[in-house]
Amino acid sequence: MAAILLSGAVSALAQPTLTAPVPNNLGAGQVTLTLQSSAAGTGYFTLLEGATVAPGSGAQTKAALDANGAAAARFGSLRLAANTAGIYTVRSLKSGTQYTVCFTADDGATLQPMVKTVRFTTAPSANLGGADWAVVGSAGFTPQESLFPSLALAPDGVPYVGHDGATDSAPVAVRRFVGDSWQLVGKTGPSGGTSAGTTIGFAPDGVLYAAYVESGISYDSVKLLRLNGAAWDLVGGEPLAYGATNSLSLAFAPDGTPYVALYGIQLKVRRCRAGVWENVGPAWSSATRVDSLGLTFSPDGVPYLSFKDISNSNRASVRRFNGASWEPVGDAGFTTSWGWYPSLAFAPDGTPHVAFVDGLVNNRLTVMRFGGSGWATVGNAGFSSGAVNNPQLAFAPDGTPYVAFADGDHAGAATVMRFTGTGWATIGRVGFSAGEATPRGLVFAGDGSPRLLFCDWGNGIKATVMKLAPIATISYAKWVRANFPAVEQTQPGVFGPQADPDGGGVANLVRFGFGLPARGPVTTAPTKLGFEDYGTEQYATLSFNRLSDAPGLTYTVQASDDLIRWFPHSVWEPNASAKVSIRDFVTVDSHERRFLRVKVASEKLGLKILVPAYFYPVANSPWARLSAAAAKTPAGTINAIANVNNGPDSGQAADIAPYQQVIRDLRAKGGRVFGYVSTAYGARDLAAVQADIALWYSRYGVDGIFLDEQAATDEAFGYYRALHDDVVYTRGGLVIGNPGTATIERYMEVNEVTCVFETAGPTGFPTWTPPVWTAGYPASKFYVLPYNSSAADMAAYVTRAAANRAGWIYVTDDTLPNPWDTLPSYFETLVTTAMLAE
Repeated sequence: MAAILLSGAVSALAQPTLTAPVPNNLGAGQVTLTLQSSAAGTGYFTLLEGATVAPGSGAQTKAALDANGAAAARFGSLRLAANTAGIYTVRSLKSGTQYTVCFTADDGATLQPMVKTVRFTTAPSANLGGADWAVVGSAGFTPQESLFPSLALAPDGVPYVGHDGATDSAPVAVRRFVGDSWQLVGKTGPSGGTSAGTTIGFAPDGVLYAAYVESGISYDSVKLLRLNGAAWDLVGGEPLAYGATNSLSLAFAPDGTPYVALYGIQLKVRRCRAGVWENVGPAWSSATRVDSLGLTFSPDGVPYLSFKDISNSNRASVRRFNGASWEPVGDAGFTTSWGWYPSLAFAPDGTPHVAFVDGLVNNRLTVMRFGGSGWATVGNAGFSSGAVNNPQLAFAPDGTPYVAFADGDHAGAATVMRFTGTGWATIGRVGFSAGEATPRGLVFAGDGSPRLLFCDWGNGIKATVMKLAPIATISYAKWVRANFPAVEQTQPGVFGPQADPDGGGVANLVRFGFGLPARGPVTTAPTKLGFEDYGTEQYATLSFNRLSDAPGLTYTVQASDDLIRWFPHSVWEPNASAKVSIRDFVTVDSHERRFLRVKVASEKLGLKILVPAYFYPVANSPWARLSAAAAKTPAGTINAIANVNNGPDSGQAADIAPYQQVIRDLRAKGGRVFGYVSTAYGARDLAAVQADIALWYSRYGVDGIFLDEQAATDEAFGYYRALHDDVVYTRGGLVIGNPGTATIERYMEVNEVTCVFETAGPTGFPTWTPPVWTAGYPASKFYVLPYNSSAADMAAYVTRAAANRAGWIYVTDDTLPNPWDTLPSYFETLVTTAMLAE
């Protein structure tokens, strides 16, 4: 957004004198500009996009044009008082984009024919890789239930939330986040009845407005209030409508005029001009029945209205005001089946998009865009994994559409997805709210990171706001670096998670997970056994403290009657409570003996090593180094791809026993082995590939299959689905696919691990970034394979791999024609570096 400050004084009949704009508060999608004029009148501005622009005259700027008569990217106007500052806020700018501001003003009669200009470039959008959803302040912060809260960001980025219920001194309840809490704004206002459905927004001049339904003694009315310091003023001096109202939406024209769409007995759009409320366009037919209204202005200043058209089989519709009437955008009721909860948003280029619950695909989520002649699907129709509710659509400053929704596949909790260019991927955790959620607003802060407001059913049906941001975490690697000297950080047998360097019977991971001393005796038990009466029965309890923000760390409570057979009781994962107390399932007197314990495990302890072990198993071969490394590291850290001769068989019987021996040795030390199979990008006969898979299992007993030369097309997907099912469901193994580069997202269904980089490290890895859609998957799904890399390169590449969320790696200084025929000189250092990567 852009805020524009205008001030000045004027001599009688003189053209206004202008001062060049000064940009401030620069963000990815916003900028604050300070402008000055010497006159009381109206100021006009345009924003022209790009490095090469043609600023127009004063008259062209007033008409929102450049010197060539082309429409400006953004424009606006504002009433000015002489020598008095004015603010204008423009929203939804493109990140990393140069704009030129053209400014002129009049004195009520004479327009300055010249313009003053300044250039600025918006910041790049925030890097959201590895970010997660966190509560802003407290969850459920409203004092009472709020089914229809509303979210808006002030020009300075402070979030405001309007919610149900008037306060003792004001007719509406609006809070802003200050410090670490949500505080009421507006102390006084016009008296009346009970408020509901409060919808808030900031006008271009930075002033907060609140529309709401007031329930009076005799009748209901709709009012719009304007915050004037600490007091709420009634806009227009009277309600804008009377009667029962079940849907409200508020928006502002480029000249700052407030518009309100409402539906009760009849659909109406009203605006307040010169202090008087008036209808926008002719009256709507009383036969038009709608719900889920969404009013917004396109970048070219045209009001658009989206709604569920109940009178048209509940289909989604969008209309725009052409100056005389509300005309359909594309077909009226453009969705094939019902389109519940439509949410309208504009891309930075002005293209309208709508997200809705799609009745044609079992109430899954669909997003469509209007291309000028009709509506087209963005990605796949029904792209959510299950049924959804209340989608909220918004665009990031980089032009990426995001949509939040109540996720039926996760008990109605909130999930957010974004479009990657080819498909929709989850951003942050799926189902991240504490319980069922009803999303009510999705907006982007100045740095390009999203904020989500929802009715929080897991916290008393009150309002909660969450933001997507990098999460400060405690990691095992940080703990090792803080508690082990440098020399010990090269010894997996000392710093490893299952290592017990003091010989006291307490593994490092247990010390880390329970916050125990890293070294020396443990004098305080990490768990506490107790008893609790529940009804007429007594149960054993187990209490412990956990690291709630350690990534990948899980605590499993187990129960046993004989200390031999242990059964899982409950599992506590990241972002759960820090203090845990569980009650046993069985009563104390129902078992002669009963034992409870907590087992700590982690699936995020550095990166796993996956070695293309394309070397023959002779005496003292690199296979011996692999087994030695596996013996010193946690099980599953060292992994190898075995390759007898481009597959499991060289045709030489003498080769079988040596490979059987080295594979058996490595697996006995805790390593895993995957058999190499070529697929020739889907061109190789399926039966021949399956025969190779069968031979790897029957002859060598591998842990999975490495499918080399994997295709990355929709046409070949069925081929790889058959291979995946053979390995995973028939043989209980894992599939590692190797297209050697980025693949398409749907191949995540047929690969447990995918190689997304295989080339000489120095030529590509320093600048490598994974596809955007990979952010929706765990790091354990991705493998990188840079070769021809020095020891110094190796350390940097491990760091980059971890930062780009790859969970598997192999780096070597070997090079073409076969970079996989030996281990690198720094292999042991690679292992320890990868184990401590984060």
